[in-house]
Amino acid sequence: INDLAVLRGYGVFDFFRTQNRKPFHLADHLQRFRNSAQALNLNLNFSDEEIESIVSELVALHNYTECGLRMELTGGNSEDGMTPSSPNFFITVDEMKFPDDSEKENGIRVITDEYQREIPEVKTINYLNSIRLLPLRKMQNAGEVLYHFNGIVTEFSRSNIFILSNHQLFTPQRNILKGITRKIVMQVAEQEFHCVEKDLSLQDVLNADEVFLTGTGKKVLSVSYIDFKMIGNGKAGSCTKRIQNLFSNYEQCW
Repeated sequence: INDLAVLRGYGVFDFFRTQNRKPFHLADHLQRFRNSAQALNLNLNFSDEEIESIVSELVALHNYTECGLRMELTGGNSEDGMTPSSPNFFITVDEMKFPDDSEKENGIRVITDEYQREIPEVKTINYLNSIRLLPLRKMQNAGEVLYHFNGIVTEFSRSNIFILSNHQLFTPQRNILKGITRKIVMQVAEQEFHCVEKDLSLQDVLNADEVFLTGTGKKVLSVSYIDFKMIGNGKAGSCTKRIQNLFSNYEQCW
């Protein structure tokens, strides 16, 4: 109970999944995990090879079709309740569940909130604001929260945002956590779409032809309503569906 993760919410994590029961882009997740740890001055005393071995063992222990794995590095057990010590490191595994066909076809509702995460490029364990908004999300049947600050849209609470306008693809460039799925989508989508990283206003997003989010668990998922504003015709648009297919083709070849 003296771990700074419990006492002060001090720690970092990363979450990844398997594809065909093989870790999907583990190297990218490990690099981001190490970057997050370094930013919070936490030492990860395991090599990539050691972590890969642990991950393989965990996956083999379970019969899940696909696994979701969470790596966490905490501030460690603190004598004074403020000073980090030797970090505690653990990996947990659970069954991975993805959006069903109805969600992919109809998209999800989201709500907006004016909020900027601390140290946004670091994947910390602090999800206080997102959890605080869960009752409101439930009341409005919303699947995510879209953050904006000083008029600029940044990210969802657990995923990245893309918009399509005039057949061009746009995504925020700063004050965000750069997702691994985001990176893959930008790579595969450039085959058919011009993709631009830039600041997006909330009005840009509300006026977009199509909006979708990307994340480890959601993959590529359309946004049909933002607050009470319908996006497009309230279903997954043709460009979003095409990008979903491009992403699916990529992951099936992994």
